[in-house]
Amino acid sequence: MSIGTLLKHLFRYIRPYWPLTLVLLAGLLVETGFDTFMKMSCKILIDEAIAPRKHGLLILILGLLGAGVILSSACALGCDYLWARFGSRVMNGIRQEIFQHLQRLSMNFYARSQVGDLMTRFSSDLNSVECGLVIALPAGLLAIGGAYAQMWALQQEEREAEEAAA
Repeated sequence: MSIGTLLKHLFRYIRPYWPLTLVLLAGLLVETGFDTFMKMSCKILIDEAIAPRKHGLLILILGLLGAGVILSSACALGCDYLWARFGSRVMNGIRQEIFQHLQRLSMNFYARSQVGDLMTRFSSDLNSVECGLVIALPAGLLAIGGAYAQMWALQQEEREAEEAAA
């Protein structure tokens, strides 16, 4: 199964939780923004504040970084809670659908099937889906968002350098 097919199937279970999904995406946006700002602030600190000895700018940047750490940490903590809540709701929907499907199956199916195979579907297979939804999906979105934000920031710096040179 391709990733696109998997996401298409998961979308059916995610759709009822759109407001929560939007809050989670906003939280990821805050985390990505702070991560990008943190990486870019080292350059600004050295080039604009420390080397020219601008103490006011140094204090401002360090204050913004401190406030950003607090905001980003609070956002990350809230998002972790919401991701767990979101994941459990989606997984409960999937488990309920599987259980209802198993209830509709014939007795011949149960005569042919091994009990261990059915239990594996409920335990380890669904656990893998849950880990992908709650751990891998946010990490992937953060990585992609962070890479995009850093490329955008570097492109802006390059434009500014070209304008200054012209």
